Amino acid sequence: MASLLRRACPSMLARHTQQSCLHMFSTSAVIRGSHHLLQTLSQPRFQPARRCFATEDRNTGPLLCGNKTNTGKFGGSIAHRIKATDSCVIELAGEIPMQNTLKGLVVASGYLKDNLKDNCLVSTFEKIIWVRPIGNGPQTSENVAYRFTTKMAPGKRAQGPEENYIRMKPDANPGIVAAVLRHKIQETGQATFATMGAGTANRAMKAIILGETYLKDELQGKTLGVVVEMEKFRDQKRNTEVGRLLITCFPVAK
Repeated sequence: MASLLRRACPSMLARHTQQSCLHMFSTSAVIRGSHHLLQTLSQPRFQPARRCFATEDRNTGPLLCGNKTNTGKFGGSIAHRIKATDSCVIELAGEIPMQNTLKGLVVASGYLKDNLKDNCLVSTFEKIIWVRPIGNGPQTSENVAYRFTTKMAPGKRAQGPEENYIRMKPDANPGIVAAVLRHKIQETGQATFATMGAGTANRAMKAIILGETYLKDELQGKTLGVVVEMEKFRDQKRNTEVGRLLITCFPVAK
């Protein structure tokens, strides 16, 4: 096959080789995780997504996060809803709304600092299908979306050193990363993703959904919860302060 590609299209072979190398990891944890991934290819990779009618009721419905959502105001809305009802449901679709949601959770944690005490803002996460009516007729449209359910509860935060983190790349394979997540949770009870940018945050959350499937036997009816933190540091090359999201996941009761 390689010889045919070499004769027919050298550039295609080069791209194929480059893409294959980009998805390789060097740590032994990833090698063991990849072995588990091969063993689970015959199993369902996704839990069936629930269908629900999208709502824009700002008082009783879920908070909706979009591409242009102001994360500061959104964090305030999350905090207000939690103070009023003890929990907050957030729905979104897309990479940028995912990043905005995660940043909003960080802001909300700041607003709720006095209320949290020793607790954290813990979110459970699921894939859903938005069902929207088309005009006034019986037809509807369906879109893949995600739902966070957030509340104040005991949780786990990121624990260094840096080597403990799963550093996400824009081209990371969520399936392979999910196998690494499974290995870390089996060893330490938690896994932390370090993400910079909407693409890496979105892939991390997809890996968590897959990881929940891989951990089905270990979870024993539980699910994976996440705690989101912002870590700021100085980029020595550009001499500017930059930030990254740390997403820590661990088993929680449903």
